[in-house]
Amino acid sequence: MEIFRINVLPEQEIKRREKLKYALSHCNVCHGSLEFNYFDTLDADKLEEVAHCKECGRKAMNQLHSVH
Repeated sequence: MEIFRINVLPEQEIKRREKLKYALSHCNVCHGSLEFNYFDTLDADKLEEVAHCKECGRKAMNQLHSVH
């Protein structure tokens, strides 16, 4: 006899995840969608991520990521 384990997420967890997705992809000021661009840096193992808001033109995020 097999036992199936079903992972059911509570509604609060689903709402929390949706809020996080929205916050990462929308501007804090005008709530417009962000456009992400990626650039090489002088370091071979780094990548720069820049996010601009399409609506207000604000630079919303600038992060460096390590590349393996």
